[in-house]
Amino acid sequence: MEKIKNDELNTVNGGNDGFTNPNWRTAFCCVESGYLAIRSYASYDDSNELASINQGEVFSVDTSRWSGSYVWANYNGIQGWVNADFCTILN
Repeated sequence: MEKIKNDELNTVNGGNDGFTNPNWRTAFCCVESGYLAIRSYASYDDSNELASINQGEVFSVDTSRWSGSYVWANYNGIQGWVNADFCTILN
C-alpha cells in the first residue's frame, strides 16, 4: 500500500487537463494521531471541516480531482477535500 502523492495523482489521471472522467479509488485513513478532516475548501482551517475520518476508516478518493496536497473524497456521503498525505490507496 502506498500514500497518494501529487505526481501519482497526475499519472493516474493521464495528465491534469481537467477533461478526464473521475477515477474513484478506495482509500483508508493513515493518521498517527487525531483524525483526517474532510473540508469544504482545499486548505487548512477549522471552520471548513465537514467531517472527521479516523485512523483505518475506509472512504473513496477521486484521483482526477486534486489541489496541491488535497484530493477530493467521499466519506459516508459527505464530499470534500482531504490531505492526500494521510490517505493510503487500497485498490
